Amino acid sequence: MKKDFLPLGVRVLLGQVGLLAALVLIFAIGFKVGLGQVGRRRADLALLRKNKEILTAKRDLLTSIAPQVASQAGLVTAALPGRNPALLVISQIKKLAVANGVVLTGIKVGLSGEAKSRAAAVGVSMDMIGPVASVLDLVSGIKKIAPISRIDKVELNLTGMDTTSSLEVKSYWASFPTRLPALTEPVAGLTKAEENLLETLADLTLPALVTLAPSGPVENPNPFGE
Repeated sequence: MKKDFLPLGVRVLLGQVGLLAALVLIFAIGFKVGLGQVGRRRADLALLRKNKEILTAKRDLLTSIAPQVASQAGLVTAALPGRNPALLVISQIKKLAVANGVVLTGIKVGLSGEAKSRAAAVGVSMDMIGPVASVLDLVSGIKKIAPISRIDKVELNLTGMDTTSSLEVKSYWASFPTRLPALTEPVAGLTKAEENLLETLADLTLPALVTLAPSGPVENPNPFGE
């Protein structure tokens, strides 16, 4: 028969001590895990508060500048459209021609590039017939139209008081951004250079399609057509 070397009381005491040690170990591990979770929850809460402050500030700013942003966005998209502006440029030059008494003939369009990540250019060429002063006024007015256009070439052929001239103009376009900034990214204000650019764009003559005022709802007295 195997004898126990420890008295019964000692064995009971050791069992209780072991149980107590196990409980202390479990408590320590649980406390450490819980403390880590509390730390993570506090960090998450701080991030949520920061994001809330950013979103609140962004909402207040966008609400206050909404009317201004709408008009400025119209200026920018008119000056640098998101698609080929050849028809708009031709329309603008035709308006200048009518205002100055110049006849346009032989209008041609030649694409110079595709708008992917950068601005692309489209060329428009034509012949002009009219008084020299009127032709020069037309050419001078091109720098004041939107979409932004640059005179590439002008040739004047004088025939008495009138001139038969050729004109080559280049205009630009670019695809609009397809990615928006993160929702929690703070809104940055315009720089002085950007504000000056908007002031310059505001002086341009916009195409008729851009300046059309929105029409309100029209009441139909007989909606059923009877």
